[in-house]
Amino acid sequence: MKTSTHSKALIATRNIVLCGLFTALSAVLGGALAARVPLLGSYNLRISFAIVPCILAGLLLGPLYGFAVGFLADMVTSLVFPTGYSYLPIYSVTMGCMGMMPALLAPLFSRMLRLGKEHFLVLLPSVLLSQILFSTLANTAINAWLMLSTTSDSFTVIFAGLIIGRSTSLLLVPFHAFFCAVIARVYHKAIPSVRSLV
Repeated sequence: MKTSTHSKALIATRNIVLCGLFTALSAVLGGALAARVPLLGSYNLRISFAIVPCILAGLLLGPLYGFAVGFLADMVTSLVFPTGYSYLPIYSVTMGCMGMMPALLAPLFSRMLRLGKEHFLVLLPSVLLSQILFSTLANTAINAWLMLSTTSDSFTVIFAGLIIGRSTSLLLVPFHAFFCAVIARVYHKAIPSVRSLV
């Protein structure tokens, strides 16, 4: 009984520590190490790998951890690396969903493709669908709604104008899925080695 309680406490402590590490890493990747590259005339491609630690938290620790890391990482990034815009918690919610959703979709695609849930070909559609729903559609809808007070254009016109630029971020999805697959594999190989030292 004591051993079981002790093991659960160790696992909980490990998960909290990993959440802190993933959150800090995501904040740095999304703030200090993000870059914008000109693309399609006036549109820019924002190169950022901030979502990778969030997805990894969901895959390795569970969907709720993925949501927590995404939410906290967005909040920390906004406070530590301000962009001149006010912090809006709704964006933290969508970032949390992007950390949680691949962990929920991966088992489904894993059964469909008969591959491990952390295989690249399983993570690719999981991450892609998550990014389309929350980064492309949800965040664009939020941006369009916020812009309604500054222009006479309708929501549909604003949304259509923003969605093209927002869609460029989908070009990074294969890289996000690849890094998640590689790091997850390394993590699972490293964990037995670490346990043997304890």
